[in-house]
Amino acid sequence: MKKTSLIWLCMVCLIIPLAYSTTVMRLNLSEMTAKADYIGKGFVEKGYSQWEDGKIYTYTTIKVDKNYKGSNNKVVVKTLGGVVDDIGMKVPGQAKFNENDEVLLFLEKKNNDVAGIGKNLGMSNYEAKKTSEYEIVGFSQGKFSVKEENGKKVVHNDETFELELLTPEGIAKKEFKAIPLDEFEKQIYNNLGYKERPTLMELIRRFISKVFSFLG
Repeated sequence: MKKTSLIWLCMVCLIIPLAYSTTVMRLNLSEMTAKADYIGKGFVEKGYSQWEDGKIYTYTTIKVDKNYKGSNNKVVVKTLGGVVDDIGMKVPGQAKFNENDEVLLFLEKKNNDVAGIGKNLGMSNYEAKKTSEYEIVGFSQGKFSVKEENGKKVVHNDETFELELLTPEGIAKKEFKAIPLDEFEKQIYNNLGYKERPTLMELIRRFISKVFSFLG
């Protein structure tokens, strides 16, 4: 067995006893929306892990293609865990990111810029100073994967199955089911207190519909 595998195995052995120790307060969509400084959807670009205070943290860049709360072109998400020099640290229930995945995120702002880590993420100094660092709301509760199923985009939140979600009544059942992205977006907008602005094509469609209705 290679040295790398032995190191990873040792880390796994240390982690297994803690597999059910990640307990967090359960947050519903309304609570996550209120707690989040920023909500957006985009694609995973690049990740970089490093040691900090005896722990491994991973920084992941997300290229934003839709803003729901706040406005960003790109964000950096910091999560606990990762791999550095063949040493791995896994945290049960922590969100994980894969390059090119589409994700929808509820985030809490931690720093106004990522100047200290930007170079390792392939950013220029200028870009790093204009890109904020965030953490996910509610551990992995605020990270949703967007996937296409049967020709329609749906939202998943599978990583919370590694969490113990605490409520005033005790540990909650993990019952989140995949739902259509457009339906999930409507719920976000409702919680934000405003309706989604129609696209240009939607406005044109409505205008044509009114014209034909008037002529008819």
